[in-house]
Amino acid sequence: MMKIVEVTTQELEEKFLQFPFSVYRDDSSWIAPLKQDVKKVFDPTKNKHFEHGECARWILHEGETVIGRIAAFINHRTAKTEEQPTGGVWLFRMY
Repeated sequence: MMKIVEVTTQELEEKFLQFPFSVYRDDSSWIAPLKQDVKKVFDPTKNKHFEHGECARWILHEGETVIGRIAAFINHRTAKTEEQPTGGVWLFRMY
C-alpha cells in the first residue's frame, strides 16, 4: 500500500534527501548533489524566496521503502499576477 507523508521531522527530511541515492545508485554518470545544498533550498533562513512564499515536501512510501518525493512551492507575491494562480513543483521523482 502506498502512503504519502509530509516531511515534518529530521528523520523524514533525511529520507527525502537520501531518496535519489537509491534511484541512481547504479548510474555511473550520476553526480550526487551535496545534501547541504539541497537543505538550503528548503531553509527559510537561507533561501530568500521564503520572504514571500512557502514550500512543502512529501515522500511516497510503499511499505517501508521510499519510492518517490516531491516538493511544492508558492510565491504569494507572484502567484496571482495571472488569471490562474500559480505555484510550482520541484524534485518530482518516483521509482
